[in-house]
Amino acid sequence: MLLQDITKEDLLLELQALQKKYDALLSTSTINETVQKHTVDKEAAWHEPITEQYKQVSKISKELAEREAKFSVLLDQVAVGVAQIDTQTGQFLKINKKYADIIGYTVAEMLQFDFQTVTHPDDLAEDLANMELLKKGSITEFMMEKRYKDRNGYIVWVELSVSAMWIKGAIPDFHLAVVTDITRRKEAENALKDSEEKYRQLVENASVGVFQSNISGEILYFNEALLHILGFESHESLFALSATAFYKDPKERENIINRLKQGIRVDNEEVWRLTKNGQEKCVLISLALQGEILNGTLIDITERKQAEKEIAKLALVAKHTNNMIVIADANGYIEWVNEAFSIVTEYALEEVIGKRSGDFLVGAETDLSIVSFMRQCFIDQKPFNVEILGYAKSGHAYWVQIDAFPVYNEKQQLINFIAVDEAHCISQWGYDFRPPYIRIANLRDSLHA
Repeated sequence: MLLQDITKEDLLLELQALQKKYDALLSTSTINETVQKHTVDKEAAWHEPITEQYKQVSKISKELAEREAKFSVLLDQVAVGVAQIDTQTGQFLKINKKYADIIGYTVAEMLQFDFQTVTHPDDLAEDLANMELLKKGSITEFMMEKRYKDRNGYIVWVELSVSAMWIKGAIPDFHLAVVTDITRRKEAENALKDSEEKYRQLVENASVGVFQSNISGEILYFNEALLHILGFESHESLFALSATAFYKDPKERENIINRLKQGIRVDNEEVWRLTKNGQEKCVLISLALQGEILNGTLIDITERKQAEKEIAKLALVAKHTNNMIVIADANGYIEWVNEAFSIVTEYALEEVIGKRSGDFLVGAETDLSIVSFMRQCFIDQKPFNVEILGYAKSGHAYWVQIDAFPVYNEKQQLINFIAVDEAHCISQWGYDFRPPYIRIANLRDSLHA
């Protein structure tokens, strides 16, 4: 038999065999009587029956010594910890090196302990309760996961298997304990639990709807975000419905599942779904099929779609107006311009996206203090109205009046700046006339002051 094939049952049988040999050696009544007779009559001759009895004793003793030697070698070579323990006191009577190594002591040190001393306090009550059942005969063996404390106080996790060594009905004397070190496994399990808890918290607090259902439509899981996206107040009311209830056409769900079975990805597809009140919401849906389980996410883009429609209408107006229209992001970088802007500045849309107007529409006569003022308004998220001399791509100058204002979302977060620019005095005459006109206006204001 290979060492790795040795089981707890093999060890238990070997110990029980040793115990029987001890019992045969120590409780042979005929030998006791023979010894007593020999003591009384030292002069008597040894008869053949007596000689035969001593031969039996010698044979049993020899076999016992051989089995003990074999068992000692066996104990030291197995890959698990093995110990013979006094059932009444918990004292370690025999123990192999592996058992001692697992707990972090020497064999000699372990033989000074009982199992209660090295057991973690939080696991001792369960261990003792199992031992009481073992002693009462309610069970003949038990298994449990428990913790030991090593010499430095560190936790060692083991899988413990305990078996009674006494015959049913006899007084409990010894039991066999076999331990396997599972510390790394428990650490991995705890790490996995922590990871799962972090993932669960992430999913529960995400703004994206997360759900799980089976192919038949039974809803198995969903997070808070999905509950709100679909307009439900309680988990029970959503669990009571089938996933098909959120499709205008139930066949649409069947088609999606068939696509998934064919290996076709469903990733951020734009679809419409019904809410609790029967209203439609536009969502981006991603789905994955694992066996009979459908995992998915929903992103509500209804407001974005509505905003896109409004923007489309505004874009139509902006396209046909004679005023220049500029839409910039919260930092002042251009996202869109209309045709009037391209006509006046001679820059196409693709040339200005991602740039700030103050970086390429300025020239020698541009008042840079006004440019700085505009940038500060972007930073402060304030509207502004200025007149400034700009320069087209070809280098000719034009005066423009800029009326810019910030745009906020429903959370009062700045998302865009929109500027309506009225260009005028583009001719050379206008260029020559505009500065004196401004100086006259300034003088007029000073006189009135």
